[in-house]
Amino acid sequence: MRTIRDILIGQDRYIEFFFEMLVLSGLYLVSLYSYLFFHTLVELFSISVAFGIFVIAWNSRQFINNTYLLFIGIAYLFAGAFDFLHTLSYQGMSIFKEYTANLPTQLWVASRSIQSISLLIAPLFIRRKFNYNIVLVIYILLSGFLLASIFYWKVFPVCYIEGTGLTSFKKTCEYIISLILLASVVLLLRKRRYFDADVLQLLALSIILNIGAELAFTFYVGVYDLSNLIGHYFKLISFYLIYKAIIVTSLIRPHDILFRALKQSEAGLTELNQELETTIAERTMSLMALTVADRVRNPAMVIGGICRRFLEKEKFPDQLIRDLEKIVGETERLESIVKDFESLLKLRQSRFVYEDISEIVKMVLPILEKEAAEKSIGFLVNIPEQPLKINAQKNLLRGAIFHVMRNAIDATPRGGRITVTTSQDADKIILTISDTGSGIPKEVMERVFDPFFSTKPFRFGMGLSMVKQIVTEHLGEIKLESEVGRGTTFQMVFPARWIIPLKFKSRHESQ
Repeated sequence: MRTIRDILIGQDRYIEFFFEMLVLSGLYLVSLYSYLFFHTLVELFSISVAFGIFVIAWNSRQFINNTYLLFIGIAYLFAGAFDFLHTLSYQGMSIFKEYTANLPTQLWVASRSIQSISLLIAPLFIRRKFNYNIVLVIYILLSGFLLASIFYWKVFPVCYIEGTGLTSFKKTCEYIISLILLASVVLLLRKRRYFDADVLQLLALSIILNIGAELAFTFYVGVYDLSNLIGHYFKLISFYLIYKAIIVTSLIRPHDILFRALKQSEAGLTELNQELETTIAERTMSLMALTVADRVRNPAMVIGGICRRFLEKEKFPDQLIRDLEKIVGETERLESIVKDFESLLKLRQSRFVYEDISEIVKMVLPILEKEAAEKSIGFLVNIPEQPLKINAQKNLLRGAIFHVMRNAIDATPRGGRITVTTSQDADKIILTISDTGSGIPKEVMERVFDPFFSTKPFRFGMGLSMVKQIVTEHLGEIKLESEVGRGTTFQMVFPARWIIPLKFKSRHESQ
């Protein structure tokens, strides 16, 4: 059932439509009496709308996060200024007496070029901050250049010839402007989620009618003929629609713009809050884990210290000495594991960004090359010049690479060699670390990535387990090949430039 409000709204629309038809009919009668007067009225209306959009956008820039509106407002200020000059220079106004009807046509092309290009660029600034002072300066310089080319240098191409009509340059410009406006509609519709539905519809229709006006202005021969009249009608309706879309909405229903911006901000804040809560939870867990690790380490260090003092000062049976030595060894191993664990938690504080894996390798080389040189171990590094980009937590991945390389140094005897290469195979980026050490037996290889695994002389502890976890969190995989007596090769394989998931199940499942 229709409510009284619906009925009143329907009546208001009929009344509004009646007055719109009345104005259009009145303007047609005016054109029959004086086309110059008709032209002036139409242009003054479009100029008023253009300046009105600028005033609203400029004065609301501080409290409405609508960069599209601000960009359009600045653009329409300058387009309206050119339209004002176009109106003053129109044939019969007798203001620029030394100029022909070519002048208003040139100014028209300049104005429509500014308007169309601005409408094409404007959707790119939705929810993207820009320095409006710089944009103002750019428009001032562009407008000054166009005006100088028309009035001072007089190099702006001829657009209209008396008795002949429009030049091919002018017609070509109108077609190009129409294509630019069509592209701006497509971009605008792609960004529809950022606009109120009614406002979006009015903006799109306004641009489409603007295209109709441009096409109509490619046919006239005399500046007072029918196609010129039709073109100005299209322009009038186009500016009327943009007037309803921006000015009426801003003045009569400002909450539609403001609340929509707030709603979008609320959605963004909700997403940010969820991410923040996740980060806080992770940091809290990290802090708790560090606290627990510290509490475990301290008693272990005390026990180890006591056992060392006993071994140094007292004489015990051989079996007791072996037991004490075992306790000391286990406490040292526990301390090493806790240190690895603390390092992992601290490294997790970095964020995922695009990184060149070759640059990460270069970061760890100086320390490791020095250690290798002390053992007379050769270090062969093969890194390509072109960047190999992956999304990475740089500190975390650097720690994993550092650990594998240091293991290679520890496993390689004096005079041996370590080879490090980075390469790209299709959509994979590969980091290879090879050594000429003693190698790893098959029965040991099956367990080297297990947490807390340690069998002398292979002391992997938490290290390689954490390395595998880090590589997995980067959506990669780690491969191991080894031959006893010949050496070991680790390969870390990563997808190139992958999209970061918001949460890593593998990380949480492993904790």
